[in-house]
Amino acid sequence: FWLKLVESLRSTAVERWSAMRVAALLFTAAAAEFNLKEHLVKMKQSFKDSDTNGDGLLNYEELVEARRQGGWDNPEEHAKGTVKKWDADGDAHVTLEEYLDFNEPKWRNEL
Repeated sequence: FWLKLVESLRSTAVERWSAMRVAALLFTAAAAEFNLKEHLVKMKQSFKDSDTNGDGLLNYEELVEARRQGGWDNPEEHAKGTVKKWDADGDAHVTLEEYLDFNEPKWRNEL
């Protein structure tokens, strides 16, 4: 695909240079998109791993345990602050969407 695009854009040295720059920019954008998707897969897995009761929500106790396993000092205080920051609707639970909104705001463009 990239080679066909470059070939279709070139005819003179200047146009060839421009075509190569366009192809490089397109490649960079595709790589960034792939990296975001890969990152989202890891973020979703992290959420799932922390959701020890499997209800699709993170509660205070699950966040304390995740912080404790991560080696955080004072995991209770960190978990309390995390719930306050991430819990957009104030129901004392963090949904996957709230988790992703806080940690990776660009995620909605990828679904």
